[in-house]
Amino acid sequence: MDSTGIVIGFWVLSGVTVASALLVLLARNLLHSLVFLVITFLGMAGLFITLSADFIAVAQILIYAGSISVLMVFAVMLTPPASRHSEPTKRGLEADASLRQRLGKRPIVTDDNMASEFRELHW
Repeated sequence: MDSTGIVIGFWVLSGVTVASALLVLLARNLLHSLVFLVITFLGMAGLFITLSADFIAVAQILIYAGSISVLMVFAVMLTPPASRHSEPTKRGLEADASLRQRLGKRPIVTDDNMASEFRELHW
């Protein structure tokens, strides 16, 4: 039989792992999401230890919590800050206006002139 401490540790680690995995999906900031992902990887390693799978736990820590997480941190830090945000950019608004123009008479509002113009469809 397993001791009570190992069973309690398993359930605590599983709760932390599931909660941090959900927070990876719900976090609005990319860096916070990355930190929650590292916590998820470490929680998985802890779960493997409670299941007496020591080799898999060490591999989980070395490969995922170490190497993959560092690679993701470098990828996040080397991307331009404008591409990290999910809000529409000026280029996206212009592309949306161009698409509306191609579909027919639609009001076109851009950041430059802030005026509504109706244009004919030109094929």
